Amino acid sequence: MITRAFKRSVEACRFFIFRTGFDWYYHGFVLRDGAWRTPLVARLNIREGERILEVHGRGSCVAADIIQRHPKTQFTLVDVDPPLNAPKTGSIAFEHNRLTCNGGQFDKVICSMVLHPLSPALRRVLLGELRGVLRNGGKLYVADFDAPVEKRQGTILRGLASKFGYESAASHSHGTWTSTVEKAGFTHIKRLHTVPEWHSRVTIVRARR
Repeated sequence: MITRAFKRSVEACRFFIFRTGFDWYYHGFVLRDGAWRTPLVARLNIREGERILEVHGRGSCVAADIIQRHPKTQFTLVDVDPPLNAPKTGSIAFEHNRLTCNGGQFDKVICSMVLHPLSPALRRVLLGELRGVLRNGGKLYVADFDAPVEKRQGTILRGLASKFGYESAASHSHGTWTSTVEKAGFTHIKRLHTVPEWHSRVTIVRARR
């Protein structure tokens, strides 16, 4: 009994250390300071006066980088994971599985590292809402985790499965997550760029309404 209890304690300690290290790396480096941010902004090909919506999570917003380069851009932000009891900071929110705005308002939508925490069902709902707010011919840009090509790049994916559930992480581990973009009604889906992080791999995808 003592040996069994000791083993359980060791496993619990290992899990705690892994989750603590994962959260530190995931939030502090991959989201807030990841190498994916610069190529994502570079591939947006922003034109003066375009209306852009960025859907982001805590730490993954790239709006400041874009506004600095394109101050005349009309920018709207939606945080899909705001801190508990945080006041609303924008005119649009993702509430009750709906974006609180009219359709066809935006020329481009940026989805910054938002899909992987969501369940497959909620992911389809969000993408459907994003398609609805784009004008005809408008473009969606997505940056998110992709299937590893090196063993070490699977570390983040194991952490994602632990943090958000296997069902949410599975399509990113297999590289099939872009199929959800297609199922939401987007066309001309293309992988534009892949950024190898130390323990992960992030791909930037473009699609059209």
